Amino acid sequence: MKAYGVDSKVLTDRAVTACFTGHRPEKFPKKLQTPQGVTKLYDELAREVDDAVMSGYHVFITGMARGVDTCGGLYVAKLKREHPELGLKLVCAVPFADEEKRRRGKDLEDFRTLVESADEVLYISQNYIHWGYQLRNEFMVDHSSLLMGIICRDEGGTANTVKYANKQQMRSSVMDIRNEFSMFGLMPHDFMDRD
Repeated sequence: MKAYGVDSKVLTDRAVTACFTGHRPEKFPKKLQTPQGVTKLYDELAREVDDAVMSGYHVFITGMARGVDTCGGLYVAKLKREHPELGLKLVCAVPFADEEKRRRGKDLEDFRTLVESADEVLYISQNYIHWGYQLRNEFMVDHSSLLMGIICRDEGGTANTVKYANKQQMRSSVMDIRNEFSMFGLMPHDFMDRD
């Protein structure tokens, strides 16, 4: 394992820990960038979290990126609030100590909600470094046994995270939406705006 210089009191058992990855909604295929499309994808992600909980996962790491990471983390925070008997733990793996300063509006509000809901907030680096996001992604994979998320492109941080997890032979529940209409048995008209 890499030396991250990060000590965690929550990330003690990789076997019951899952993490999130995913492209931002504006990177999704056009037909899935609609509110209905994004909602369907995030609902499916929530079902994946529910399945993970039923399979014994109770620690979840969010990398705090906009989109899938945030959505997954907010869903875990909601489950923690509504079902404390599940004993769920939420860990925020923040790439840089000043990451919050990069957020505005709803993104800032969600960031703060996740930090307030977390059992632990870990800063992978105190200062911005060029490879900091990749280091955060590898940290999450190195401390988990399940990767959950949504991928729609073969490049970028999400694709690199999936490739890294595959090299580690990690269990994966990442939805591939490059062919958005075959997913969930949906048809093109499911994503058209109706008056």
